[in-house]
Amino acid sequence: QKTKDMLLRYGIKKNIYVVPTGLDLDRFNVKNMNKKKVEEIHKEVNLQEGETLIIFVGRIAKEKSIDLVIDGFEKVKKAGLKCKFVIVGGGPDEDVLHEKVKHLNLQDIVVFVGKKPAVDIPSYYHASDCFVSAS
Repeated sequence: QKTKDMLLRYGIKKNIYVVPTGLDLDRFNVKNMNKKKVEEIHKEVNLQEGETLIIFVGRIAKEKSIDLVIDGFEKVKKAGLKCKFVIVGGGPDEDVLHEKVKHLNLQDIVVFVGKKPAVDIPSYYHASDCFVSAS
């Protein structure tokens, strides 16, 4: 709807149709958090006390620029910050990024958990402190 409103302000006269995203955003509301699942995720990624958990959820592909985020985590590690980066998803650049993480010796703070069922995705967001998107 925001895009439609903007296009109308630009003076677009053609018919504009708003296509909903198809996401039930209520699933992501913190009031619907599954605390047990969040604890399981923290164990899955070996989250330590006091660590900040940052996630990426999506297709692992070049245009997502996940490599830039991984480069940033090299700096995070050198600075001694207690942080973990979890990558949820799969895609054509997965092997390349695994190699990059290995080459930079970041296996302890960059964790690939693979593709997850859509029903579990809200719990990954709930388990994290923030998410990153560099695309």
